[in-house]
Amino acid sequence: MKLSRVCTLLFIFGSLQLIAQVKTVPLKDAFNKVEKNHQVKFFYKNSWINEITVDESSLKLQLPEFLALALDNNGLPYKHYGKHIILLKPDNNKAASAQNQVTYDENPVFDGKEYSISGKITEANTGESIVGASVFIQELKTGTTSNALGFYSITLPSGMYNFQFSAAGKAASSQRIVLNKPLSLNIELYDHLTQLNEVVVKAEAMDRNISSIDIGLVKLDAKALQKMPAFMGTADVIKSITLLPGVSTVGEGAAGFNVRGGNVDQNLILLDEVPLFNSSHLLGFYSIINADEIKDMTLYKGGIPSQYGGRISSVLDIRLKDGNSKKFSGKGNLGMISSGLSLEGPIIKDKTSFSVGGRYAYPNWILKRIPDYNIRNSEAYFYDLNATINHQINQKNSIRLSSYLSEDGFKFAADTLYGWQTKNLALKWSTLPSEKIFLSTTLISSDYSYQVEGQNTGNEYTADFGIKTVGAKVDGSYFASLKHKIDFGISTNFYSFNPGSLVPAEGSSLNRQELETEKSIESAIYIGDEIKFNSRFTIQAGVRYSLYSFIGPKEVFIYDPSFPKSPSTIIDTVSYNAGEIIKTYSGIEPRASLKFSLNNTSSVKVGYHRAYQYLHLISNTTAISPLDIWKSSDQFIKPQIGDQYSAGYFKNFLNNVIETSVELYYKEIQNMVDYKDGANLFLNPFLETQLLPAFGKAYGIELFIRKNSGNLTGWLGYTYSRSLRKVSGSTREETINLGEYFPSNFDKPHDLSTVLNYKFNRRFSISSNFTYSTGRPITYPDAVFIVDGYSVVQFSERNTSRIPDYNRLDLAFILDESLNKTRKWKGSWTLSIYNVYGRKNPYSIFFQPNFKGSLAQAYRLSVLGTVFPSLTYNFRF
Repeated sequence: MKLSRVCTLLFIFGSLQLIAQVKTVPLKDAFNKVEKNHQVKFFYKNSWINEITVDESSLKLQLPEFLALALDNNGLPYKHYGKHIILLKPDNNKAASAQNQVTYDENPVFDGKEYSISGKITEANTGESIVGASVFIQELKTGTTSNALGFYSITLPSGMYNFQFSAAGKAASSQRIVLNKPLSLNIELYDHLTQLNEVVVKAEAMDRNISSIDIGLVKLDAKALQKMPAFMGTADVIKSITLLPGVSTVGEGAAGFNVRGGNVDQNLILLDEVPLFNSSHLLGFYSIINADEIKDMTLYKGGIPSQYGGRISSVLDIRLKDGNSKKFSGKGNLGMISSGLSLEGPIIKDKTSFSVGGRYAYPNWILKRIPDYNIRNSEAYFYDLNATINHQINQKNSIRLSSYLSEDGFKFAADTLYGWQTKNLALKWSTLPSEKIFLSTTLISSDYSYQVEGQNTGNEYTADFGIKTVGAKVDGSYFASLKHKIDFGISTNFYSFNPGSLVPAEGSSLNRQELETEKSIESAIYIGDEIKFNSRFTIQAGVRYSLYSFIGPKEVFIYDPSFPKSPSTIIDTVSYNAGEIIKTYSGIEPRASLKFSLNNTSSVKVGYHRAYQYLHLISNTTAISPLDIWKSSDQFIKPQIGDQYSAGYFKNFLNNVIETSVELYYKEIQNMVDYKDGANLFLNPFLETQLLPAFGKAYGIELFIRKNSGNLTGWLGYTYSRSLRKVSGSTREETINLGEYFPSNFDKPHDLSTVLNYKFNRRFSISSNFTYSTGRPITYPDAVFIVDGYSVVQFSERNTSRIPDYNRLDLAFILDESLNKTRKWKGSWTLSIYNVYGRKNPYSIFFQPNFKGSLAQAYRLSVLGTVFPSLTYNFRF
């Protein structure tokens, strides 16, 4: 009995000794020691950790193990940015906060099987999904990127991995992952200048231009657009991309843009996946898209993925904001010609959000002060409105409604009134059937209409034109493995074309005229596969099959094939009923890109893509005008077919601070639409008699240098290119320039642009743009004859001369009112000077014959031939 008591006492004493040996220390003291041992810094509030202690032995662990034991086990969420570890406000719901914490297991068991880790990457401050965020596994030296909705998925063998999540303009986040079961991990990234306790956390350099498979791709940050000088101080999306290599415009104030020798209608502009058929306000002076509402903007100049189709030159994919799901906020601007306001916030916090923004322009007060009578009595305006609602149904399903509305009006003095409107709507449902599959279903509607109102006495009229689109599509991604990703989808669009109707006013001498509505259906199916053979070699290959049907009701003219088409050669008329197929076209569109990394700082890429374009913009003017019409491919007009080959060398310097690239391209285009000399396109029921099929080719080299960080940022781009056409018909009437190649209207061999921003301090910065380009082609007259008192002008061969070269310098001075972090209202002033040295850049050259029949001196038309200063106040709250 005594022996048992002694043993009991010895056991209790020994247990007390063991317990006494397990010492704990306050978490704050543990942080201090870990900071010295691992050269890191913790940021936190004392009230969050006052009562927390940790085992002293944990101080001997490696940093990831210590973080897991000290923070994860105590429900303390945090962010790990390089040498900075930032504790976040603790969440009472530990399970919810654990989603964004390091996943760690003290005794992990690995079974050799493969598991998937997937989730969504969002902005920490707003909850917005991040497009194209990088997911990098350090042990494997490879990774993936998030899709258009911020979703990512990776399948790996079970094991322990160090993940790094990063995105342009965001601070990278590191996570140590134990993968021994399927995981869902959502990641929040902060801006690269997130401030906490006066410490600035900087983003790590990005090398996406080197490591990605993309060639001919450009991404522009919406924030960078705000710093660039612009006409009348308003950030302009379209004008900004014309400062990039391979992108140009025919002149000042011209609507649309040209990419690698292509026409303006060969660019597919998508706003939340809905096509835009007009890209500008006020006849080209303003972009149709509000920069404050943009989340992501990507321009594909080459290597276009198989998911895109319908245009042969480029794709400009613009995604609007989802809306801040964390808190209510707003921003806006007050300018001399236009102002805007954007609001966003949660309807249900972290679940349902909205974003709405609008702009209105009021340039008439300036027009009234211009001495020229015609300009002084002209009028102009525009407005646009964006609205989105995003609802997260659950972890695997979300729904999004997006809308856009705009209207323009422009009136020349006592002459003609032009107006055009755009109404777009998109409804998208996104779902995750499994960890490896992502699906989205989108319904779209687009209505673009435009009017011309003639006001000449005795000839008053109203003419209407337009195009309507209704469509549906399903897009999917299958993340087979880390090295294998498959994209697939199917789509159908129904088009209704209004080629024009003219309604004369009461008392007008004109006759009523209405052209038949045209209808068509365009469908496509695609599949694309990205294969990463190793960290250096990647191939992306895909194919798209498109089917296009031109359908009734329609009356079709039959022409005598022995003669050029004209109203006098019509031999029959055939009527087709509603829905009856008149003509069908189809085609296979292969796409392929290849990337080979030479080392960590350089790579070589090549690409090829073929695309079919079934819609045509009918215009015989150099720039887009309100009289242009969209036309369907039919029995006379074949679809355009474009083939582009491209290659590039990409090299980064100074830890990716400086990006450089050299890209070459060659493009051939079949079945382009050209026009007979003196073609009449306005409300012509025999339009096909004025059109000619053309063959086009374009080639060029693009040089690009960009500095991404530091006080001085910006880029320099230079392009040497040619854009040529050939029209060789069976008769002289159907041939241009004797069937030889001639420059297109937008052929500008030399194009140089620089964009620079210098930040003097945190409040004051200066930005500048400089652009130079060769003058565009023009056709000059050779002689003028007087016949029965009338002047008859004889022109030379088409586009054999050029207008003078173009150059312009713009400046912007930006001053922030205050950097006080606690101030809710924050404002800044932007003084922009457009065309600093007031160059009278010619838009066109025209001649006026005198009474003796000889040509008088040429006249130069300059759209903006003077300095345009402007002051804009930008604010956010």
